[in-house]
Amino acid sequence: SPQFWSVCLEKMTNTTNETTFLVDEQTGGGGGGGEQHTTRAGEEEATKKDHHQNELQMGKGTTFNSSANDAKDEMTKFKVYTKTGDDGTSSLYNLERRKKSDLTFEALGDCDETNVAVGIARVHARDFFLFNNNNNNNSGATTSADMNCFDEDVLPHLEIIQSRLLDVGSAVATPMTSEKTKDGMKMRCRFDESHVDAIESWIDAYEEELPALTNFLCPGGTKFAAFLHQARAICRRCERKVQPMVESGDVEKSVGMYLNRLSDYLFVAARVANHRVGVEDVSYKKA
Repeated sequence: SPQFWSVCLEKMTNTTNETTFLVDEQTGGGGGGGEQHTTRAGEEEATKKDHHQNELQMGKGTTFNSSANDAKDEMTKFKVYTKTGDDGTSSLYNLERRKKSDLTFEALGDCDETNVAVGIARVHARDFFLFNNNNNNNSGATTSADMNCFDEDVLPHLEIIQSRLLDVGSAVATPMTSEKTKDGMKMRCRFDESHVDAIESWIDAYEEELPALTNFLCPGGTKFAAFLHQARAICRRCERKVQPMVESGDVEKSVGMYLNRLSDYLFVAARVANHRVGVEDVSYKKA
């Protein structure tokens, strides 16, 4: 089963007035971030260990003062584990602990897997063109791969999408109907519909250069296209897991809309991945 969420331990050393943060077992990687909280004395140890890692997953709060009296900021080293997930539970952004088999973590796992698949596709395309460009420069040959024809749009778009998928994870990890989800958390994890609009504009621009689609397509052509189709299929699964949470009111409708549009984007981007290098899409042929 996908593991999803990392949590961290806030350890206070009163004698030196130092604060260090130790990252708990990596029960995740796809999303969850949030505002920094000061935990009250007497809270359960597991709760203390959870919240700050959500920020780490979002790239927030990764630099801390090692001492309140120090003039310089120091980067704190993090452990990958603190064992709070050994009991089979993990923490959401609102500090609510649930079993790792909970459907929320299933959705988060699929969100993380979508992000991984997008990253693999993006890195493959970049490395492919770097390799070919280096070979062509050494041999003096000129091919259609001399310039990366995806640098101006597809690759930057995929990089943006990876960050937005972390935002999706934050939204999923902050159930709106839970009593533990405070108004500040809801505001911080709000997912704006402008992200949906951005993807639609990218799709529209791509489709202007593509021939009309007249057949069902099989994933294939170039490796880049195949990887994008793989990401699309995983994204559809993620959407299916998130949709019940949208219907229950735990997740904003805009999150479901984004995942729906993202799978469309990945399909069209896969066609672009083939078209721009002169490779035909693989058409379905009825038996």
